[in-house]
Amino acid sequence: MPLWWLGRFATFLLSISSGHTADSWLAATSVTQEMINWLKYLRNEFGKKSFLNRFIVPTAGIFFTWGFLGHLYMTNFQLNDLTPLEGRITYIDIVPEKSISQSGGTYHPLMIRLDTGSELYRLHEEFKFKFDELLNQVSEGDVVTLYKRNRTQAFLTWGRGNDIFQIDSNNTTLFKLEWMLNYKKNQMATFGIFAVICWIAYSVYWIERTRNKKVAAKSRSCPPPPKSKYDR
Repeated sequence: MPLWWLGRFATFLLSISSGHTADSWLAATSVTQEMINWLKYLRNEFGKKSFLNRFIVPTAGIFFTWGFLGHLYMTNFQLNDLTPLEGRITYIDIVPEKSISQSGGTYHPLMIRLDTGSELYRLHEEFKFKFDELLNQVSEGDVVTLYKRNRTQAFLTWGRGNDIFQIDSNNTTLFKLEWMLNYKKNQMATFGIFAVICWIAYSVYWIERTRNKKVAAKSRSCPPPPKSKYDR
């Protein structure tokens, strides 16, 4: 989406917040018209062969790049970067959940609730090989400290704020932060590979498109050769 459209939308919001009704109406009208024009442009481009390379590939590139950078940031977490939650366990069990990322399939994370609130905290199914051991080490009534991301960290790293990164109990670490970070490093590599593929494909398309534009402009600027007297 063009940056100028975002600028117009910001102007609209500022006009509303400042109480300028007339300015708000003009800004809203301008934003609406420009958005309609942009949607019409996308509709016209949709049927062309270049639509994939021009819009889909760079969008996917942004998606995978954000995923890579978010996971890169996350793999540098230290324990003091996370939010500690200490409390007594009121619920702990393996619970089936529906997954959007797994085509609507079901996965089975370990869920823990503390007496400090009603929220359930989740240990990812990737570590199910540790679940039986953890269930033998702690149970309802035990005091534990869970470490999780804050809201900003969860947003930047595409995660859920209730994901558990470390579990401590009785001055003993039952689930280590480094295990989660190693898992995230593997995910980061996948994001990085797809990001590189997308940007290479888009660069090739852009170079070819720029070259074709230059050739077309040059052909238009060159006058046609004069007709020979033998031309009929």
